[in-house]
Amino acid sequence: MYAPQFRYWCHGYTFDGIANQWSSPFSGLAARAILADEWHKICCALATPGEDIVAFAGGPVPPPNHSGKIIAVTSINGKLDEMATYDEAKRGVDPLGVYTFLEEVAEYGRYRCYTQKPEGRKDMCCELGDHELPLDSLLRP
Repeated sequence: MYAPQFRYWCHGYTFDGIANQWSSPFSGLAARAILADEWHKICCALATPGEDIVAFAGGPVPPPNHSGKIIAVTSINGKLDEMATYDEAKRGVDPLGVYTFLEEVAEYGRYRCYTQKPEGRKDMCCELGDHELPLDSLLRP
């Protein structure tokens, strides 16, 4: 049996899956397919902590290269505050941790938020965070 930190990576945590010792079961293109099939893009300032997720696009692997569960959202005049908005995520074999969006951007690149409950939020506008991908763009660096 493997130690808990080796059983899953970020996508395994974000999508509530269980991974083998090598990697998350929802890596790269598979995670993108899950987002396309089961999640809706939303403006991050409108995200609901405990329900919505964030996916990052940067680096050499197919995006999303990282993901997490949103646990706190702060916006100032409708714009996401990346220094005061947090996700809970698994970084490789490291233990589960809590990070500001700005910390995640420094490690993983630009981001987009997703929900499975888009009612009333899917087409709402807000000012994007400084590193947030536009809703009409593809998830890529």
